[in-house]
Amino acid sequence: MDKKITLTKWAADSAGVSVRAHGISIHAELYGGTSNGILLYDRENEKPVRIDFTEDMRLGSTYRCLLSGVSSQEYDYLFHEDGEPVVDIYAKRLVGHRLFGTKHQDAGRKDALKYCSFVSDQFDWRGDKRPGTAYENSIYYGLHVRGFTRDNSSGIKEAGTFAGVQKKIPYLKKLGVTGVVMQPVYEFEECMKRPEGRTVPDAAAPQPEITPVKLNYWGYLPGYYMAPKNAYAYGEDAVTELKTLVRQLHRNGLEIIMQFYFETSMPASRIRSILLYWAEHYHIDGLRVDAVASMLYLDYGKQDGQWVANKYGDNKNLEAIELFKHINTLILGRNPGAMMIAEESTAWPKVTGPVEEDGLNFSYKWNMGWMHDFLDYMKLDPYFRKNNHHKMTFAMSYNEYEKYILVLSHDEVVHLKCSMLNKMPGLGIDKFRNLMVAYAFMMGHPGKKLLFMGQEFAQLQEWSEERELDWYLLENPDHLHVQNWMKELLHIYQKNPALYELDSSWDGFEWMNANDADRSIFSFVRKSKDGKNNLLFVCNFTPMERADYRVGVPKRKAYKLILNSDDEQFGGSGQERPLSYRAVKKECDGKMYSFAYPLTPYGVAVFRF
Repeated sequence: MDKKITLTKWAADSAGVSVRAHGISIHAELYGGTSNGILLYDRENEKPVRIDFTEDMRLGSTYRCLLSGVSSQEYDYLFHEDGEPVVDIYAKRLVGHRLFGTKHQDAGRKDALKYCSFVSDQFDWRGDKRPGTAYENSIYYGLHVRGFTRDNSSGIKEAGTFAGVQKKIPYLKKLGVTGVVMQPVYEFEECMKRPEGRTVPDAAAPQPEITPVKLNYWGYLPGYYMAPKNAYAYGEDAVTELKTLVRQLHRNGLEIIMQFYFETSMPASRIRSILLYWAEHYHIDGLRVDAVASMLYLDYGKQDGQWVANKYGDNKNLEAIELFKHINTLILGRNPGAMMIAEESTAWPKVTGPVEEDGLNFSYKWNMGWMHDFLDYMKLDPYFRKNNHHKMTFAMSYNEYEKYILVLSHDEVVHLKCSMLNKMPGLGIDKFRNLMVAYAFMMGHPGKKLLFMGQEFAQLQEWSEERELDWYLLENPDHLHVQNWMKELLHIYQKNPALYELDSSWDGFEWMNANDADRSIFSFVRKSKDGKNNLLFVCNFTPMERADYRVGVPKRKAYKLILNSDDEQFGGSGQERPLSYRAVKKECDGKMYSFAYPLTPYGVAVFRF
């Protein structure tokens, strides 16, 4: 060993390996071997320098020490267990695996994730601050880093990379979203077959030889959670490229939310370290945890005899409950303006409730129930919608119990489920008109919003690892009309507090007519806190024109038309009509006042009053 290189006992204060002014801080987790340590690889000589940890550095399965005399610019590293190379589960940058769709393989092999890099947490953030978008006023855009710009029609030179996403920031701003939700960007294994009889293996554990049978394009599997994915970098440095993307998103007022998948067996301390690292060292605004239900229930996905009840005799995972309470409180407390989001698919109570009321303290919960009811309804032929009218109203019966995000995520446009456009009934233009009225209803309904990439311009094909986003569709007027419609809806949302101020309260919403099943028309009002600039939505879910449609309203005053789906820019007829409608004293929909409005097939009208 080089005499200049020393390894001494050290109270490392963070997981993994960190470059400090006085040396390299090491906090290693190793679960095998009797003689463990670190292997240093000079970048000009692949033969490593082996340095063993000493027993006084060990605490359980962790080793804490300080490495001195090593230039982080000249060396890479691996840990070792009895001389066998082991990739650091807390690695912050990995060397190799630049080609997407290839297997990681074992550490040390050619074309594998060869080494871990020493990473300094220093980065020129240039005074970066979180945008601080109010929870209430949030509209998110879900994207896959590779799929978003990979197709040539995206017009992006740095296609399929963090740099490529950065080039699309002007598009996102013009669209009107307030942030992006990225599918996993940590270093996950693309090619994986689950070994028979086992759950998805921990990325750090020794793996049996596996034959890759499917491309894990999305990333919802374990991985090296602190390292950004090399295959998503246009240049050689994924760390700097991702941090630069975050900085540029923030400069443009856009938030960034990352998604994570954790195995139920992962130690709470590791999950805490991972989430804190991204929030504090990458300035990530929000963290979305996938499959929360699988962690909360001891019997989730298991048969009788495969699980053990807790000390109270029921199926609640008490450790997971305390984990979420602790992590959410810690991250939100240390990072003002940050968000914690749960993808929780059951009726678990108080997911977004405060800890003081025995809640889990998440900022938001994905509203999976609304999504399934909404899509079930939209897929129906309009003739049969009258018998399923309740699917569009049911979500309001539980809306006040959580803080929800209404999601149209990637899960709903894959695996032969069809794209949003092709879920719609009918042929040709009817599909586009159905989709537009669906989007209007979603934007008017209480709850924050999340769209998946391409939905804003009616992506034709369902999303798949075999194809990318078809930006060329914007050359087609029908797709352009949908994009114009979505832009207008998003800008109306941003400009009208009535659409978000009182999302979780009946004070902010009132049905005008929730029972017009025979005509499949819904009318409702969104209310602001000060009672001014309220909005009336009228949505027709059939191809029938209602020239004599009359809607009940809460006040006898003028109602200004601010959105009309029959405008030419949205593919409508462009027929001129009044911009203001005065309510008269005429009972309708159980209201004392009403006014008439000619409602077109699949027509939408939004009024301000």
